[in-house]
Amino acid sequence: MSRWKSALYTLGLAAGLLLFAVQIVRGARSVLETGALPSLPALALAQALMLVLLGLQMWTWQTVMVGLGARLSYREAARGYPLSFIPRYIPGSVWGYLSRGEWLHRGYGVSYSVANLGSIVDILVTLTSSGMVIGLYGLLAEPQPALRLGGLALLAGLPWAVYAALRAAPRLPFLARWRQRFSLDTLEGITLPVWWRCLGIFCLQWLLLGAITLILIAAAAPESVPALTAGGLLKATFAFSLAWTAGFLILLVPGGLGVRELALSGLLVSLFGLTPAAGALAAILTRLIYSLAEAGWILYGLAASRLAPLAPAGTRKEGQSHPN
Repeated sequence: MSRWKSALYTLGLAAGLLLFAVQIVRGARSVLETGALPSLPALALAQALMLVLLGLQMWTWQTVMVGLGARLSYREAARGYPLSFIPRYIPGSVWGYLSRGEWLHRGYGVSYSVANLGSIVDILVTLTSSGMVIGLYGLLAEPQPALRLGGLALLAGLPWAVYAALRAAPRLPFLARWRQRFSLDTLEGITLPVWWRCLGIFCLQWLLLGAITLILIAAAAPESVPALTAGGLLKATFAFSLAWTAGFLILLVPGGLGVRELALSGLLVSLFGLTPAAGALAAILTRLIYSLAEAGWILYGLAASRLAPLAPAGTRKEGQSHPN
């Protein structure tokens, strides 16, 4: 790692840990003030849902890669994809994507260019679906006409605009020098059904994250449990998607550490009337169970790789690796 990357890593990690430490102090204060520990059954339910959610995340990525021409089953994706969770916590939010490309190249003969393009499309699916969730909240929950109009534009216009850009990318003159480097011609495989399938799977993930957020509010602040209504689910889903996007866009901080919790805590205080301490505790719990779910899938990937190691790329028989 070069000197500037090392300095960037240290600075980003320090900033993220500082923000995260502030949220931990607030969460601990909430526990001390109420005298009650978070509900263990609620935490267990949230943890189970988070494991399912990461499974859906892998399905989205596998769908993208199959669209780009990779012969990769879901089972194979679940075995190698979780290993990219580890380096993703380096500042910049991109190192996990790069390690994933190395695994695809060594295990399945997928070129680095296609692997990188798959990561770009995967990010676009994530951000587009997040924008759709934010747009739905603006359309249904905000009284101001301007915000409703903006919400409609995000919900109805953003997915079509991004898809049109993907389809046009191989033919755009200013992208000509990147055409071969990123195998832009393979974008032809991201058809409209594939695009909407990916968006649908990821929107389901956002809804699950909203449900998990509601469960963790109940765990962190039993006296402030919101009503389990469609409106409450929409608010919680909006809060998490907006906080996640904020953490993703702050490139200096690894994995949005601290930034995401700070944003989520503030949104929970604003939308659900939680105390700052209770909001901080709920936000910290989301990070905790997300990290534990990643650890669970990492252990699965390591165990599966050890029990059934891959043959070197190019030596597997035709049909041995195929998309589900």
